[in-house]
Amino acid sequence: MSTEKEATFIPSQALDLALHEPAGLAYSSSEAIIKSARQGDTTHYSLSFEHDPLDAQQFLTFLDRVAPYKGDADLYGVIGDWNVVDMVGKDTFNGKSESKRLVGIHEKMGTPWTEFMKSRGAFLQVLDDARIPIFGRVGVVPDGVEVFNSSKLRRIAQGQLLGEAGTKIAFDEAIQVLEEAGVEDAAKKFHTTLRVIVNRQRRRNRARTTNDPQEIAEGSKRKNVIYQLSLLLPPEKLEALINEKLTEMYGTYVAPDGTAYSFPHSQYTYSNEEFEDVMNDKQVVRQGNFEAEVTAFQRISPWQNEVEKFTLVTPGSVHQVAGSTVRPIITWSKDRSGQRKIDFTRNVEPLNGSLVYTDGIMGALAIAYHSPDITTSWPSTMSLGTGRVQKLGAAQVPVLALFPKYLNQLTNSPFIEAAEEAVA
Repeated sequence: MSTEKEATFIPSQALDLALHEPAGLAYSSSEAIIKSARQGDTTHYSLSFEHDPLDAQQFLTFLDRVAPYKGDADLYGVIGDWNVVDMVGKDTFNGKSESKRLVGIHEKMGTPWTEFMKSRGAFLQVLDDARIPIFGRVGVVPDGVEVFNSSKLRRIAQGQLLGEAGTKIAFDEAIQVLEEAGVEDAAKKFHTTLRVIVNRQRRRNRARTTNDPQEIAEGSKRKNVIYQLSLLLPPEKLEALINEKLTEMYGTYVAPDGTAYSFPHSQYTYSNEEFEDVMNDKQVVRQGNFEAEVTAFQRISPWQNEVEKFTLVTPGSVHQVAGSTVRPIITWSKDRSGQRKIDFTRNVEPLNGSLVYTDGIMGALAIAYHSPDITTSWPSTMSLGTGRVQKLGAAQVPVLALFPKYLNQLTNSPFIEAAEEAVA
């Protein structure tokens, strides 16, 4: 016989917890719905939050908030770390593959790694949707046109937008972009952002902090600076400016019927006459949370006398659609002796033309989110052998939280006890 119950509670009230939550996150002040079902000597629990699913940026912020090593969350950095599995065999040098070595280390972790691998695809899908796509060169495969998404081109466009000059940032141009975008006190915010980024890195390297403009300029890492400065721009303005730069990076081909198509510039200039027959009919291709109408064309290279294939995008056809999102679910059981076991539930469902992932690993992280007294004792670094030290940041915390010692802390945390008490 099964006895089912349902209740709600607000974590901040039940735990007497005052969390300062970043923008877009409000779990501690949101209602949590807790359900229980008694079956024999075991009680099964399920907890969800009355909170909107997280998009890529919110998910990244959530991971950074829970991670022991904070403030280093970068979209492309996390994606790169999670993509190490796909690099095995592709980075072999002198018979050695660094990615293979790293994956081997992680596989020895056992269950934490295997459970993460079950969620990895969903997590990557959510973050990948944050990329602004590049509909560039294609390879024609039997099933149609394969479009490659180049994050490098996006970074180039974003770098040009903010006035990149070689390996340094052209400060005056970047400030001008911010001012034209309507950012108040643009110069002050720009230099403050640079100072914070540089000094954060200096502290990690155990170097003194600085307010010297020259030292700050020399210490400005291009990728991190561009990303942080982008956050100063209103999202819609940033998107418009990047798309404008991307447009500048594309050429235009006008077909005999008058239809215009765009294609990426390269070191060579292509004329309309160099394009040959259409290889495929127009089709709508999706990259991340963008869609575009594309057509595969080919041309004869005047330099190598070989056929080259391109994806040409119909101007005006690129539009944004809903991106994938993720939300936590916490499921666990408690036996007669009081022993608890967390289960890692996973589910995916369509919503407004996109996907919503419900994930149990994120559920474990949601417990950690509400358990600062526990997570402050977690290590912020880990040795990877050969003298290398891995920072345990946003990319690593989904695996770290599943280590038996830390998962046991979460399973028997005040958060779980409060949930059980609410539905008792």
